[in-house]
Amino acid sequence: MFKKLITIFLLNPLLLQAINHLPRDIQLCLSRASRSHLLRINGHDIRCLSDTQVQELSNLVPKVHHLNKLYLDYMRFQDMSDIGFSVLLRGISNSSIRHLRLGQTDMVGLDITRLSALLNALGRIRSLESLDLTVGYLHILAQNREKWSIFNNFLRRSHIRRLNITRNSLERWSKDAMHTFAQTLIMMSSLEELNLSLNFFCSNEDCLNELAYVLPQMQSLKKFYLHLSEIDRLSFRSINLLFEQISLMPALEVLDLSYNNLQDMSTEQLDSIFRKLQSIRSLKRVDLAESDFTDRHSAVVTKAFIRVRKALLLLPHSVLINFKKLAPRFRKALEYHFTLCPDNSNHGLQHNSKEI
Repeated sequence: MFKKLITIFLLNPLLLQAINHLPRDIQLCLSRASRSHLLRINGHDIRCLSDTQVQELSNLVPKVHHLNKLYLDYMRFQDMSDIGFSVLLRGISNSSIRHLRLGQTDMVGLDITRLSALLNALGRIRSLESLDLTVGYLHILAQNREKWSIFNNFLRRSHIRRLNITRNSLERWSKDAMHTFAQTLIMMSSLEELNLSLNFFCSNEDCLNELAYVLPQMQSLKKFYLHLSEIDRLSFRSINLLFEQISLMPALEVLDLSYNNLQDMSTEQLDSIFRKLQSIRSLKRVDLAESDFTDRHSAVVTKAFIRVRKALLLLPHSVLINFKKLAPRFRKALEYHFTLCPDNSNHGLQHNSKEI
């Protein structure tokens, strides 16, 4: 059980009284300095609350000024009483939160009525900008056509700017389910950031290809995360298609390819990736962190590094490159063609304009 954690600089006395009546398993972090408040509710514990306690909690949510973040991790809404479920949704829908996290929250177990009620409540939060569904069991939800339709309709009506569906086993989605979701992404006209990390597309390249085809139609997307997605294990055809479509994205500024073992990719694969990226005029940053170019396998790693460096030189001069696992001798070699960014802590590199 979490202890109730409260950091308070200045609070309304009535709000303080409400907080003191909360059960000990609720975390509320309030800071006047940041004016950005977080309410964290662990779903493992909320099941132990009475309807009265849930009512008190729900009443608190709209009262917290500058409550920007609401974390409802491990929630099992299906285990709540009708009254508890109803009052919690009312409190959420009346809030002004901007960031909502439903990490490892089981929407799959909800019946149609409750799923619709939950998503309708979320849809009424006009201030909602960011939705985090990390480990959201969407691969199971996608198997039920009616529930999948309700979920996609919610996203299409939303004004969400950042969507995180990390570790949702996209490789296990059917082609039809991915097609529906891909069409949804096109309709999310406010979406600026999409995180598809830790979804291992190499085991279902058809699913990835279905998604790739719509990327150029995502007019507002600026940040695209494919962290640890095993791109290095994709077929050359899928790599070629994916980065061909990425190169046509009109607003892309940040591309995260970290933890994708670029050192294991062939010259042909690397050339395909970076030749296509050079055509993205809006591109500002490419993250290659944790592609391992340390010295432990000197001859092999050196050859891999030479391949990657040659490919990097295809990028526009203004693009920042982020490395971490880079041996000193490789960093020195890169510094001949690149200059270090002011933020050395990020190990960023910026293309140098000198002749090569």
